[in-house]
Amino acid sequence: MKKQNFLLVILTSAVVFLSLQWLAGGINLARLSQDVIAAPLAATATPAPEAEASPETEAAPEMAAEAAPEPAEWAEGKSLLVNITSDELDRAAMAISFAERMLKEQGMPVTIFLNVEGVRLADKNIPQNVHVSGQTLQAMLQTFIADGGTVLVCPMCMKNVGGMTEADLIDGAVVSSPDLLGSALFADNVRVLSY
Repeated sequence: MKKQNFLLVILTSAVVFLSLQWLAGGINLARLSQDVIAAPLAATATPAPEAEASPETEAAPEMAAEAAPEPAEWAEGKSLLVNITSDELDRAAMAISFAERMLKEQGMPVTIFLNVEGVRLADKNIPQNVHVSGQTLQAMLQTFIADGGTVLVCPMCMKNVGGMTEADLIDGAVVSSPDLLGSALFADNVRVLSY
C-alpha cells in the first residue's frame, strides 16, 4: 500500500509539473506526445511511428535547446497560490514541498492558504508526525515562511474545524481575511493549485 501511495505522489507531481509547464507555454504537446508514445514502444522493441518532418523537428539540437524556456523564464511575472484543505501527511507535504520549490527555484511569489482540515497544519499545539523527508509539516511550513513564502490561515476554519485561535498558530502564519486572500487569489498572472 505504501508503494502505491508513493507512486501516486510521484504521478501527481509529474502531472502538476507538466500542467504548470503547459499553462506557461513551455511544453510542445506534439513533441511530448511523440515521447510518450515512443517510450513504451522502445521498451517492447517495437519501432516508434515516424513523425512527419516539420521545421520545428528539423531544427538543429542546439537551436531546440535555445528555444526551450528556462524554468525561471516561464515563472517570471507569475505567482502561485497553493490551497491546502487536508492535514493528511503525504498530501500536505507534497503541497508544501511544491510551494517551496516554486518559491526557491523559480523565484516565484507563493502563498499557501490553509483551510478546512488544513488549518491544523499551522496549530503549534498539535503533535506532528515526521514525513519521509525527515521534517514535520510544521517545520516545512516554517522553512517556507523563513524563505519568504506567505502562509494564510482561514479564520472560520480555525474556529469551526480546528478549534483554534490566533495564539495557536506557528510563528509567521497569518490569520487570513478577504483582503489578504483576495490580493493573492486575484492578482494578475496568479496560478492556483489545490490539494
